[in-house]
Amino acid sequence: MADLTPLTGIRLEYLCARLLDCDMIGTENGPFAIYMNDQSIAVFGDPKRVAYRSFTEEAASDVLEMAKELHASFHATNGVAECQIDDIKTSGASYIEAAMKAIVLHHSARDGSGSSVNATSLSKANPDGGLQ
Repeated sequence: MADLTPLTGIRLEYLCARLLDCDMIGTENGPFAIYMNDQSIAVFGDPKRVAYRSFTEEAASDVLEMAKELHASFHATNGVAECQIDDIKTSGASYIEAAMKAIVLHHSARDGSGSSVNATSLSKANPDGGLQ
């Protein structure tokens, strides 16, 4: 049965971090932590529970590099960013968010793992993004 949990916020960030092979601990519902290149630990999640840093900002260059490697194309219409990888087209509040969604869905479809991420969960996502 398909997981209808929206692909936004901390869940989206966690799934993308996992695909980027970050050294991490935590769960997709947060919080989660990543061992950073500068030997610090960055914790992501509810700011009431952790010292919050934005995964989207921290991983922007890695996300865009992965999107480039996957031959992604970007477009913006009426203030909404869109990313397309192969036949997967996603939208978000920023190019980074749209790219994270497309990358996660692309890898989910490609590896055939039966991941809980699917187009249904994406279509139920908050159109404003939900990222802090």
